[in-house]
Amino acid sequence: MTTIQVTLEEELLREMDRTVKKLRTTRSALIRDSIRQYLKMIQVQQLEAKHRAGYSKQPVAKGEFDLPDSDRSGASRLILNSLISGGYAVRGL
Repeated sequence: MTTIQVTLEEELLREMDRTVKKLRTTRSALIRDSIRQYLKMIQVQQLEAKHRAGYSKQPVAKGEFDLPDSDRSGASRLILNSLISGGYAVRGL
């Protein structure tokens, strides 16, 4: 690992220290995890923007994704499995 220097506002540092203590971790671990999460969020936002642009150029046709009522729960599981296997954890499910 490489060591870096970061400048933080005092209040942000105090909040970080409270969180580190509560989670029983280190500043470095919290910062690493936070950066990973932030970078993943940016990646998702970029993909969503790309998808919005694509769908605005070629909108979904009426009924294109309609499923019979009996297939909806199975489709939901497929979507969740796809999200999870793609590295996007769905919390609370």
